[in-house]
Amino acid sequence: MVRALSSCGTRGSDVRANQFSLLAGASNSIPKDHNVVLKNVGKINTSEDANWSNVNFKSMDLTISKGSVFFEGCHFAQCRISVPANDETVIWLDKCSFESTDLYFAEFPWWTTPGEAKNPEAIDVPIGVWDLSRAVSAGARVLVGETKWELEYDDLVLFLEVAKKLRGTVQKGNFFRGAYAPQHKLLLPRLIQANVVTEDCSRQPHHLKWTETGRTLLRKIKTNPVGAQAEISQILS
Repeated sequence: MVRALSSCGTRGSDVRANQFSLLAGASNSIPKDHNVVLKNVGKINTSEDANWSNVNFKSMDLTISKGSVFFEGCHFAQCRISVPANDETVIWLDKCSFESTDLYFAEFPWWTTPGEAKNPEAIDVPIGVWDLSRAVSAGARVLVGETKWELEYDDLVLFLEVAKKLRGTVQKGNFFRGAYAPQHKLLLPRLIQANVVTEDCSRQPHHLKWTETGRTLLRKIKTNPVGAQAEISQILS
């Protein structure tokens, strides 16, 4: 492994930001089985487009004020990444991992990323929901304003699989079929207890459908993701 930027010294912020962008470009030439370590980077404020690959960041306080910044195969330890409210800012975290690292968003990121066009998951909810849930599952502490993002990726997938099955009234036996059948059997009692799904026991076979509370929650994950994710996480926990 190669270590770079072991100390930032007293260099001016503009110079350091330019060097940071240059290093981003250089990182793309790193072989996939190697990683560069950027240690004790300190505070950086960037407003340039950048694409980082295979870099281990340690002790970095990065503010992405503007631009599209992509991280692929990167690891963050003792870092903070801040994204102020800005329609011109997009970050993409692909196959990244986090250790004692905070991701802070001033507001929910209503962005569109290149991955959305080829990601069928994005049809269901805003792509930012998937991005933040992936980051949480990868070890990050994610904050949107003053709210902690709690919904993990696997729980998001499970909840939306339920939504796909319950498009209308569904026979209980059919609800328990498919790749997620074991998880759905464990989850159904919690969905009923939370009054998001109702079971009609007067019919044979029994039927399941969303309650009005459940339909409201489905709409909310698309229009108010920050509020909805906490409710969904609590139901699934």
